[in-house]
Amino acid sequence: MGVLADGWQAASLEQFLGHGPDGHEEVEFFGAGDGAGVLFGCRHMPAAGGASSGVVVCPPTLSDAAVNYHREARLGRWLARAGVATQRFHYRGTGESDRLPSGPTFGTLVDDARRAAEILRDRCGVERVGFLGSRIGALVAAKVAADHDDAPLALWQPVVDPRRYVSDSVSVDSGRGMLGSVLPTGFAGPPVPSTGPASSTLVDSPLGRDLFDPSVIDNLVDALGRRPRPILLVQLHRRVGLAPDYRAAVGRWQARGFAVDVAYDPTEDDWWQVHPGWEPSDEVLSATSSWLSNRLAPATTTTWTSAP
Repeated sequence: MGVLADGWQAASLEQFLGHGPDGHEEVEFFGAGDGAGVLFGCRHMPAAGGASSGVVVCPPTLSDAAVNYHREARLGRWLARAGVATQRFHYRGTGESDRLPSGPTFGTLVDDARRAAEILRDRCGVERVGFLGSRIGALVAAKVAADHDDAPLALWQPVVDPRRYVSDSVSVDSGRGMLGSVLPTGFAGPPVPSTGPASSTLVDSPLGRDLFDPSVIDNLVDALGRRPRPILLVQLHRRVGLAPDYRAAVGRWQARGFAVDVAYDPTEDDWWQVHPGWEPSDEVLSATSSWLSNRLAPATTTTWTSAP
């Protein structure tokens, strides 16, 4: 449908995103892959306008989306400064994208992420695409990345076991409700569900049922398939050392020949305890943007010349 605005985030979100980028943002509403509805998207573009590589950001859902929205927006700017185009989007049934009559399913999340990757390639002509996924978005990113040979995959506090996530989310979301808003004052726009509170709808929603069904999505490691690729796993809570489920996932990937890098910042606020004045760590943004831009950089070749 074309770009509706250019650089709109620079003024309205400047106080939250930091200094303006060495590039610009393009906001676009684009049709879903199955023709059912329209998705909201925002591309962070390098100053030169073009890019040979790009990253698709697969956001989390429900109240995790509100926690992570700020971080994703800032990462898009960091990647743009590094010369990497970045496509963010809202799944159908969330944020500014069209609603779905029955609500989103895991299948529609994956379809929307695939469509976002197509849009990034079509609009920017990028040669290589990487993916970033947070929480449930990590499962989505893994499924889509599996379709792209050698596509690097960065994961922020990923969900490894979707059934455990559904069980845990009820109590965690209840705690967030008692704490109040997790967004900075005046900040609007995270892709939260279009209807109903997350804590009372997830278990009985189509998405919740999909996450409980191993035939739809079993676990993070198997979602990515068996074709080796580089992985960055970033743990985002106050813990020294990797959590047991992350250690197990890393071990399974390494046994399959995947190259896995791990990062964690023990000074980060716990994922579920952010507060209105919360700011994401620059260390996480720096590590992730550097890792992705390096893995997406064109391979260098050395030309040998014979001695005279």
